[in-house]
Amino acid sequence: MTSSTRIARVAALIVAVAPLTACMPAYGRYNPKVTVEIRNAPRLGFLVEEVVFAPPDLSLASGTGDRVGTAVLAGLLGQDATVLDVVACRAELVPALTRGLLESGIRVATYGSHDGADAMIEINVTNCTIRRDLTSETREIVEQAGENTRRREVTEYRAESRLDFRAAYRIIDLSNNSEATSGDLNSEPWAVESSLEGFPDYPSDQILLGQAHSAAVQRIAPLFLETVEERSLVFFDEDKCGMKVAHGAVAAGDYERALDLSLANAEYCRIDPEAKVESKDVAAANYNVGILYRIMGDFESAAEHLAWAGEIDPENGVIAAAIREVRSAAEADEELRRVEQEAMDRAEELREEAAERAESTLTNDDIVEMFEEELSDEIIIQLIETSEVDFDVSRAAVIELNRQGLSSAVITAMIAAAGER
Repeated sequence: MTSSTRIARVAALIVAVAPLTACMPAYGRYNPKVTVEIRNAPRLGFLVEEVVFAPPDLSLASGTGDRVGTAVLAGLLGQDATVLDVVACRAELVPALTRGLLESGIRVATYGSHDGADAMIEINVTNCTIRRDLTSETREIVEQAGENTRRREVTEYRAESRLDFRAAYRIIDLSNNSEATSGDLNSEPWAVESSLEGFPDYPSDQILLGQAHSAAVQRIAPLFLETVEERSLVFFDEDKCGMKVAHGAVAAGDYERALDLSLANAEYCRIDPEAKVESKDVAAANYNVGILYRIMGDFESAAEHLAWAGEIDPENGVIAAAIREVRSAAEADEELRRVEQEAMDRAEELREEAAERAESTLTNDDIVEMFEEELSDEIIIQLIETSEVDFDVSRAAVIELNRQGLSSAVITAMIAAAGER
C-alpha cells in the first residue's frame, strides 16, 4: 500500500457557501450557512485496498453436511417452488460483489495470489428458493370511443415470483487473521408479470437473483470505504464587528483572509452600549473564528473559540450545536488518522519482514511457514531462487512437504536450489 494510492482514495474537505440563507432566530435575521464534509473511517476499522474471496465450501457442492438436497427440499415446499443450487447462487454472487468492489476502488485479488490483500471475504449461501404464485382478479375498466364510454369487467392474470435468499458473510483482517466483522445478506426480492389474456410467464429468475446480488453489494461494499457526510453550519454576517466583510471573503472562497478578518473582528469587538454592540455580537464574532478553524481542519482552535463564544452567550443554540459538531468531527478525524497510520505501519512491517526473509538462509520450515501464511507459489519460488538455502530434500523430507500441501512447483524449485548449492 503506497501513500500516493492511499491519499488518492481520501476525499478532500470541501466547503461551499450555501446559495440560500436560513432564518436563525437565535441571532440576527438571516444568516447564511456553510456546508462542510466530514470523513469517517471505514466501518471495519482499518483501511482496505485489496480483498480476496475465500474459496467456496465444497461440502455444499457434494451434498454433504446439513444441507437438504434440492429435490427433497422442493418436495417439502411444493411444486410451486424452485430450489436453486446454493453453490451456483454463490458462484453468481461473488462476481457481482467483485464488480461492486472494483467500482468502489477496491482491488480484488485471485485466491492463491493474494499476499498483498488486506482482507478476505467469506460468503456462505444457505438458501436460494424461488416461490411462484398465480393469481387472477376481476376488475372494471372504462373504455372511451369518441363521445361514448362503456364499462366492462376484465380478468387480470398475474404470475409472481419471490426469491428467499439467505446468505452470510465474514470478513477476515489478514494482518492478524482475526475476524473483523460478520453479518447476513438475506433478502426477499420479488417481481410480477400481468396480462389480460391468460396467465403470463413467470418473471425471470435472473431478475430476482440480480436484485439479491445488488442488495448484497450495497451491504458489503460500504464496509471497506470511507464515508463522507455533509453538515451545515451557520456563519454570522451581521454588520456589527465586521462580520459582513468576513463573510464576503468566505463567499469568495478565501478562507485564510476570512480567518484573518474574523480574528481581528473578535479581538476588537467589545460590548459598547453606545455602539449597540451586545454580548451576543461578541459571541458571534468569536463563533465565526471557530467556524473558520473548523473549515480549515484545526479542531483544537475551533473548539477553543467556540467554547469562548458559548461562555459569552450560553443560550445560543447555534453555538451549542457547532460545539457538538466540532467534537464529533474531531473524533472522526482522529479515528481516520489512526486507521491510516496503522495501514502505513503495517505496510512498513511487511516490507521489513520481506527484506529479512530475503536476507536469511531458507530452510524447509521457512517454506512451510510461507505456505501456511498463504504466500503464492510464484513469490515462494522467487525467494527460493534469490536466497541462500539449506533444504533437506531427502526422500522422506519431500514426502512430508507433499503431505503438508506444498505444490509440486515449489518442491521442484527446492530440489533444484539445493542441488545448485
